[in-house]
Amino acid sequence: MRSVVAKVAWVVGSVQASACGSGVNVESDSALDVPVDMHRGATPIAIHRPLKAGMRLHVQGVLRKHRRITAVANGFVVNQHTNHLQLSYDLDKTMLDVDAAGNVKRVRYQVGFVESTDADAPPFAALSQGQVARLRGSSSAQTSSSGGQIFDFERIGGQPKVAMVSGTLTPVEHVALTDPFGPGYELWFEGELAQLFGPKDPQREGGEWDIDAERARQLLVVAGELSPPMTVSGRATFVGIEKVGELKVQRVEAWVKGEGGLQIQEKKKIHANINRVEVRYVGLFPLDASLPPVEHDWQFKAKGHVVMEISDVLGDVQFESRLEHQSRILEVHR
Repeated sequence: MRSVVAKVAWVVGSVQASACGSGVNVESDSALDVPVDMHRGATPIAIHRPLKAGMRLHVQGVLRKHRRITAVANGFVVNQHTNHLQLSYDLDKTMLDVDAAGNVKRVRYQVGFVESTDADAPPFAALSQGQVARLRGSSSAQTSSSGGQIFDFERIGGQPKVAMVSGTLTPVEHVALTDPFGPGYELWFEGELAQLFGPKDPQREGGEWDIDAERARQLLVVAGELSPPMTVSGRATFVGIEKVGELKVQRVEAWVKGEGGLQIQEKKKIHANINRVEVRYVGLFPLDASLPPVEHDWQFKAKGHVVMEISDVLGDVQFESRLEHQSRILEVHR
């Protein structure tokens, strides 16, 4: 297989950027009766990039997840529960199985290194300094650092499936590496981003467009545990063309906001149920459409509370969740 290395992030490359489009909207200027190109100066933006079997990506990133639930009654905190997960990683991804549309079905991961923890405030220098404080029990936090593992990853029926080729993954590593919003974004979430935020027409710098509202609702139900009745809004923007090393890329930023209730299985009487969810996204997309996105950065935040009757007392259950993932491609071998 012919191998070409495209240096994408901090590695200076010599990739020739190109962008061309067709199907231009044309209107007529009534005063001059001259056709006017409504997309003149605009650039096609392709968020979904078809990949080929055998393509290998060198990727680094950080995943952070946090959820805190606090129960308050008569002005006192009566219970508190937190879940926390963080992972920093350096991986080589090789596309093993790709369909006719370039969607990845199975990928092989070769781990350079992973650092993971389920402590509430991990001490990783790459993730900011902090003391480890565990709030959800007396058991010790699981913190690990490892490398060299090789495994195949795919999604079957919407569920992650891992087949180890060599080495082992700790439970925390397994959960983090197979998170649907984590390092395996090429198997599902990257295509979802394209459907959600991709523009239908070429865009000029500074151009804005509406997101897919129905897909936004579905995403907030899954990622933000939002329940109806709900209101959802959002916009996407072509910020402009930047350079990463010598590579020209399109910077796209987008946001989604939703408000509704929290998904809850509770038979007690509910007096209030409020859940506010926000999604922020930044992506860098090479003008050369044969290259995958250079960088993904997405953030999910949800906050709210549920007021319910517990015996003869009104209890206020407050919740807060956060998910952040930053991923950068350093090299592309094709």
